This record gives sequence, C-alpha cells and structure tokens, in this order.
Amino acid sequence: MFAFLILLLSLQPVFAQHETTIEEEEASPETDTAFYVDHQLIAILPFRTTSPEIKYKKGAPKEQVISEETIFSKQVQQAFYNSIMDDEMRWRVSVQDYHVTDSILEKNGISLQKVGFMDKQMLAALLKVDAVLMGQLENFSVPGVAISMSGRISTLIMSLYDGKTGDHIWTFRDSVRVKKLIDKSDHLDPDLYSTIRRRCPYTSKKTYQLSRYR
Repeated sequence: MFAFLILLLSLQPVFAQHETTIEEEEASPETDTAFYVDHQLIAILPFRTTSPEIKYKKGAPKEQVISEETIFSKQVQQAFYNSIMDDEMRWRVSVQDYHVTDSILEKNGISLQKVGFMDKQMLAALLKVDAVLMGQLENFSVPGVAISMSGRISTLIMSLYDGKTGDHIWTFRDSVRVKKLIDKSDHLDPDLYSTIRRRCPYTSKKTYQLSRYR
C-alpha cells in the first residue's frame, strides 16, 4: 500500500503537466481556425440594411427605397470583395467573384429580401461554395432617400456559415459611420477592413510586403 502511494505521488507532476498542456492547446488561437481548413471557396452576399425606425423623405416611393437599398447593399459587397482581392495573399480561401454570386441568385429568383432567410446549406450548394458570408447594417439610412443621418452610428454585422452543415461558425460586429464605410476607390475603409481581416478565421498572420494593407 505504501509503495502504491509513493507511485501516485511520483506521477502527480506528470498528470499536472498533461492537464496544463490540454488547457494551453484549447486556448491557442490556432485551434480556432482548424474548422475552416477544408474550405477553399466562399461567397460574399450583398449586405442587407435594416432601419426599422428610419423616416424616409416625404414622397419617396417604396420602390425607390428598395432600389436604393439594393444598390447600396451591392456596393458594400463589391467594396469588401475589392479589398480582399487587393490583399488576397493573406487569405487562406478564394472568394467567388461577386458578379457570379449575384448572377446565380438573380437567375434563381432570390432577392436581397429573401436571401437572408434561406437555408444556408442549400444556399452554399446553389452557389457551389464551401461557406457563405452574409453582412448586415443595422440602424442604417440609405443615402439619397432617407433623412440625413450622416453622423449616426450604424452596426455592421458579418456572419459566416459552413456550407456542409449550414452552421453559424463566425460573427464580426463593429460600429461604423456611413461616410467611412466605402472609400473613394470602391474598397472598404482601410481601418475597417484591417479590423475584419485580423479577426477573420481565413486570414494568415504572416505579413506580406506585396499587400495593400501592410
């Protein structure tokens, strides 16, 4: 019995070391990206805008409002795509050309208003991608048809869904201003894009000199 106790005491540091190792592995940032290793191609969908309390200009037809929202949603989609293309060496996945994405959606009768409520697994299969990234701007006023709210803060939300399971696997949330969302070269604001890139599971931690966002 005494010899057995001595053996247990001698093994205790080994057990403790093994437990510590497990905790460190779970906390490692590398394990967070393991789920996305098999993804090769993703699609960025047009960004939805939601502003339930917004007051549009008097006389603005509903059709005009929807049209302006659709145009702006695609402009944000394009700006994000352009930013990634100028920085693609950092990304572990390819991104489907947004023209292709929008064309497939249009051919299948999927409007901006419908796409957010579709089954994400079916949507990924339709687009033939490994994951879909959906964006939304909350508390947002579309320029041109809404009462001026240039100083108001909106919330940008990005949600990533796995194509095989349809599971929600990553979320990005940040406060943005309308005037700082897209720059003059039709890219996302560099500071905003850099923040997204640092948090996104697909982006490499390596620094590439050829990158536009060094």
